[in-house]
Amino acid sequence: MGTVKNVTIEDIENLKKTADMYHRTQDELDRALASYERIKQHAPNIEAHLEQQRDKKRLEQLEKAFDKLPAEVKENLLPSQIQETEISRER
Repeated sequence: MGTVKNVTIEDIENLKKTADMYHRTQDELDRALASYERIKQHAPNIEAHLEQQRDKKRLEQLEKAFDKLPAEVKENLLPSQIQETEISRER
């Protein structure tokens, strides 16, 4: 077996430890990246769901405010086709 000048067994052991730590760190990084990609795929769905919830809440607020308006104001705000639907619904 050949020898390398100025390289000690301690140097070799440190190199082994460093290589082992590199491989463990690389494995952890790969798992973290895979997890990130899974989460990233769900993010648009979550964002769309939150947007729908905000829209629904805003619509409910507008409906409550509209219901508080006097009938004549409602009539002026609604197109005639919707007014007919509202009238038939009240019957």
